[in-house]
Amino acid sequence: MKLMFVEVRSKTKLFESLAHELSDLKPELVLSWLIMNPFYRPKRGALYELGFPKIETIENLKFDRLDEKVISSDRFSIHFNREPWYYPYYRKMIEQAIAQEKPDFIIGELGTFYAHYACLIAKQLSIPFYDIESARFPNGCISIFEYDRWNPVKLQDVSDSQVWDYLKYYETNRPVPDYMGKNTKKISRLKKALLKKLDTLKVLLGYLSGESFNTQNPLENFVEKKKVISQLRLWDKCRVDLDGLRKINKKVLLYPLQMQPEFNLEVWGAPNNKQLAIIEKLARALPSDWVLLLKANPKPYFEMNRLEISNLYSRGNVYFLDRAVPMADISEMCDLVATVTGTIQIERLLAGKSVYIIGDTPFRDFSVIKSNIDSLSETDISGVSEYQSDNNVSFKVAKYLLEHAMPGEVSEPVSDPKCLRAANVSRLAHALLRVLGDKGSNDTI
Repeated sequence: MKLMFVEVRSKTKLFESLAHELSDLKPELVLSWLIMNPFYRPKRGALYELGFPKIETIENLKFDRLDEKVISSDRFSIHFNREPWYYPYYRKMIEQAIAQEKPDFIIGELGTFYAHYACLIAKQLSIPFYDIESARFPNGCISIFEYDRWNPVKLQDVSDSQVWDYLKYYETNRPVPDYMGKNTKKISRLKKALLKKLDTLKVLLGYLSGESFNTQNPLENFVEKKKVISQLRLWDKCRVDLDGLRKINKKVLLYPLQMQPEFNLEVWGAPNNKQLAIIEKLARALPSDWVLLLKANPKPYFEMNRLEISNLYSRGNVYFLDRAVPMADISEMCDLVATVTGTIQIERLLAGKSVYIIGDTPFRDFSVIKSNIDSLSETDISGVSEYQSDNNVSFKVAKYLLEHAMPGEVSEPVSDPKCLRAANVSRLAHALLRVLGDKGSNDTI
């Protein structure tokens, strides 16, 4: 068995531990790596370093449809208006590496454009590509996704009683996904700060050595972060609290902003991965007795800089929720929630509430509105008032979540070194071997 990993900065350390565990379990395993940043080279396996091109050396390379797809989902293109001259070079390099190595499987994370290339090229060649991520629900679990969609592999069977038990637990405790919860892991602030600084140094050294294709210019990054602060100040000037919302006395369509850059929106959500366009389309389709309420992400980032807050505010039917208001408080006041790939769709469905799912997700069939965002109309939104909750939907969603998750933890070791513990790495390895042995068994709800 030949297994290729795609380097993804500090998470490569977890991949390397996983590769070692897999090699112990399967001595015949042959490892290889696609490497962008040379300062994250692993110690075992063949290395295919992608290099750093110069524009004058690749003028004859032509763009194809894979380039266009990657560009439309890459954070540099979406957020930083990067000139796309280098994309065909990396496509060619990755095509050559895969052709030479001939892996049976590829493991990567779609947060990087070169991993997205590896995924799309693998799909063309019918080579399974998997992305191991933390499951949104249930807590303390991982899911394994195939190719570049929100398309998790089924990992286990569950009984009806297990599903009902989970629904009861969810209703009683209303857990939040691990990535949103407070970090209660026992790691000293000093150790965490040191790990972060060492990782930042590796990123900076990579940038100085030529890796400016997946790493933003530090000065540009600083400027972008300053813009976020300015945008948040403007948001706060336009904000409406719950009392103000009640005085408006109209039905509420809530759109919670998803953090960006983040591949679950940029890649999984494509082509609906530009949130300003989504917001404008929702606002245009609103009936006169509705308002669109925007909720900032709890961890606001560069998505704020893509908003035209003043223009949206001047529409008269778009409001900006006070950032101090938690989701639990506003959720009960909403007549409808819209999202592309946000976790809110799962939370609403588990709670038996209406949600408009814009993205191509496993739960799209349960969207209360079936129209896509480009054909959304006033009639679609007005009809939501007739929605009736369905326990059968909650059951199906919960069962799907449980079947497509297994205990484990996936994280960047600089944030959570405990993900490297032997017991966790062993769980990840056995879950992955189950998938590799089945060649990936996907199903739908």
